[in-house]
Amino acid sequence: VRFSRGYRLLPRTIRGILLLLPLVVLVPVLLIAAGHFYDEFQRLRATELKANLELARSVADDFDDYLKDIIHQEFAIGIAFTWPQPLTTEQANKLLIANTRQYATIRYFSWVDAQGRVVASSEPAAVGMNISSRPYFQEIARGKEWVVSDLFLGPLTGEPTFVIARGVRDEGDTLRGIVVASADPQSLGQVVRVRRAGQAAIAIIDRQGRLVYRYPEVELTWEQRSLIEGQPFLAQALAGDEVAGTFVSPIDHRELMGGLAPISPFGWVAIATRPVAEVMAPVIRDLLRDFGLLFIVGAAASLVGLALARNITVPLSRLGEYALAVGRGEFGRRIEVAGPSELERLANTFNQMAQEIRVREEQRDTVVHTVSHDLRNALMIIQGQAQLFLRQLGKAGLKGPEMHGAEAIVTSAKRMNAMIEDLVDSARLESGQLRLEKRPVDLNAFVSDLLHRAKEAMDVGRVKVDIPAELPTVLADPNRLERILTNLLTNALKYSPLETEVLFRAESTNKEVLVSVSDRGIGIAPEDIPNLFQRYYRAKGARKAEGLGLGLYITKMLVEAHGGRIWVESELGRGSTFYFTLPLE
Repeated sequence: VRFSRGYRLLPRTIRGILLLLPLVVLVPVLLIAAGHFYDEFQRLRATELKANLELARSVADDFDDYLKDIIHQEFAIGIAFTWPQPLTTEQANKLLIANTRQYATIRYFSWVDAQGRVVASSEPAAVGMNISSRPYFQEIARGKEWVVSDLFLGPLTGEPTFVIARGVRDEGDTLRGIVVASADPQSLGQVVRVRRAGQAAIAIIDRQGRLVYRYPEVELTWEQRSLIEGQPFLAQALAGDEVAGTFVSPIDHRELMGGLAPISPFGWVAIATRPVAEVMAPVIRDLLRDFGLLFIVGAAASLVGLALARNITVPLSRLGEYALAVGRGEFGRRIEVAGPSELERLANTFNQMAQEIRVREEQRDTVVHTVSHDLRNALMIIQGQAQLFLRQLGKAGLKGPEMHGAEAIVTSAKRMNAMIEDLVDSARLESGQLRLEKRPVDLNAFVSDLLHRAKEAMDVGRVKVDIPAELPTVLADPNRLERILTNLLTNALKYSPLETEVLFRAESTNKEVLVSVSDRGIGIAPEDIPNLFQRYYRAKGARKAEGLGLGLYITKMLVEAHGGRIWVESELGRGSTFYFTLPLE
């Protein structure tokens, strides 16, 4: 399957497809598992939020009951202080001390007159203090029956505290005094008896958003107790609404699931929380276990897929190598593969095909050799008779049409003989029957001798040779190397202007010699270059040429038979350069 820009949706190899199959199966399973775990998380989240909200309500109820008990006790203390028979100082102090001992959360009880002066207290240091400026005193003075203050730093201890104050009035609603209980926030655990496991916590917040009490307890500065900033859930709860949700702790910045319940009627808030990570721990544990099992299954399936792929791809690879060998003319080989029956049948088909090709190649070679032999004999006779006729005409001094006709016969016979030679060499190369007789060759001397002998066949005066004197010798068959060089030089001279040079160069590179033949001819079109070395191919832009189009094909086959490579670089209108390599001796 391909996309419009050439991208593939499926792998191109059998191994890739077999490895993809487990993935095709596992992906839906993983999606289903992911959906299951998402549902499980949502269920746990809803359960945890509900549990935290109910726990926050319980904390709020416990604290509310505690405050009502203190306020009720303060009413009893106030009656004692406003009894018609006034208490002595000693009696007053004993009464306040006795009440303080009943409550572990109360630091001290005090009796404050209507002007705000502490008249009696279970804490002697508090007697004489004036608290008329305190907000809770002013609220009582304005007519409220009782008040719970927000958290503040106590004037005697300097530690966080809050007070529970109740006014005492006569029948005419005139304020007689106020009973004030100074509470210790750290002791509220004896009132709110909720204990939580793990990293879960409960807390009580005052109207200003300041932390009054937290379990488990943590050491906090006064500034760290202010939690209202950036906490919309807390602001909503302080406004009187119950809230449940996920938020970030302003203390340790962990993500929490929590429930917030207002403590009526004085506007504080009770909170119950648990870290999201702790809630998710069982889900993540199950997720890792299940995904681990899926990974093991996927790995096992992949290994099985690799084994199956190997059982298919190895025979296919051997079949591919065998096909290349057949293409090289190695028809005597047979292939035996072990694997699926389809591949065994394919191997048998390959063997049968190779045998049939071998028979046909042998028949073709026989025909080619027979025909070429008979044609050569006929051409030798034609060429010999034409040459004899030419000599007779020359002796007779005739220069007319007879002489031109005889010369045309000789030229055509030579051309046909070259074509036959090309066909025979092509057949031998393709069938692997051509055997090279390699020996050390000095390219300097070899090229010089070749050009000297080819003076009559080609315009060697246009060939410029550039070969370093120290060039190492190469390992080549001299006869076949002559054929390679002759083909390339002949083409270069043929397709370049008469006034231009053809450059022959050779240089040593690594373990081979790079030879190049460059001309300044018409060049080769880019679309022709990939096909230039194919059998019977002729460039579309070239002028009509003689021959069968086998010259470059045979040249390529001969170069590769030597273990080298051949290629061409060309630019239209500026010429071409043919490169090939030969191994060093």
